[in-house]
Amino acid sequence: MRNRQHRPSNHSTVTLHSTHKTSTTQRLTVLDRCKQIQANPSNAAEILLRERLIFSVEDLSGRRALTQEEVVQSNMAFGCVPRLDEAECQRSLCYNLYYRTMDGTCNNLLRPLRGAAFRPYNRLLLPEYDNKLSEPVVSRFILSSRKTVQHGEYNALLMQWGQYLIHEMAKTTLVPSAKCNVCKNIRGRCMTVPILPKDPNKTFKSNRCIRVSRSSAICGSGKQKPRQQLNENTNFIDGSPIYGSSVGDLHKFREGKTGFLKTVFFNGLRLLPFDIRKCRNAASCSAIFVAGDSRVNLFMGLSSYHIILTREHNRYVSI
Repeated sequence: MRNRQHRPSNHSTVTLHSTHKTSTTQRLTVLDRCKQIQANPSNAAEILLRERLIFSVEDLSGRRALTQEEVVQSNMAFGCVPRLDEAECQRSLCYNLYYRTMDGTCNNLLRPLRGAAFRPYNRLLLPEYDNKLSEPVVSRFILSSRKTVQHGEYNALLMQWGQYLIHEMAKTTLVPSAKCNVCKNIRGRCMTVPILPKDPNKTFKSNRCIRVSRSSAICGSGKQKPRQQLNENTNFIDGSPIYGSSVGDLHKFREGKTGFLKTVFFNGLRLLPFDIRKCRNAASCSAIFVAGDSRVNLFMGLSSYHIILTREHNRYVSI
């Protein structure tokens, strides 16, 4: 009996026993068998489990994967971000038939990069830059809306769930705020909104301007061809804000080799881990959580959804 922890290579052989009266044995490579199963996927999951052709750890040896850390480092060093341009699905075909990958590659075996993380956004309309390549178009129209919007049935929690779902499908990389620490426009990186001396808000006046970081360009774009932006999350509703979008980042959130996600017990409640890098000392630590999406701390309601879904994941694991 094959050990459940053994991962068969594509050149290993599997033995298939025929159900005909004259029992015959056919020897196939694992890859050939996976291709047979792929051709008739209606009961693929049952066959893959029965024949033990899958292993519950994602194999990255056949392709290059990106991590959030690599994106951050490139953004800080070069002011642009790398993109994922390859996906090898055949090497781990049985795995890809049974599981979704962390970065979304090979979820669609015919178009392996469709919906994957670390890919450019697909445009529905042609790009419209002021200089045709990178500079934003300036508008003189002032945005305005009603000060309050009331509804008899829906409340802010609905909005918050909508924002969580948006974060499931999209995360645009921004130029680091450290690159925009002065009150002036920096080409390709930062724009500023000047604050007039007569502004009634004293805090605003002391800052002299509002600094706005632009979305980071994908490396190589914005010079000869129009600027492109990166989506750090998968396009699928697959829990990216909880688990992250790369195998390399998963260890930050997973409790060792178990199926549990990391949590801490604080003030009688089970919460997400705190980002200890934000702590000045043991007695002074802001409640900045670590999650699969760095925007977890934007709003209290958003943090609540992250905590609830992490608890729910761990509840399922404990069953």
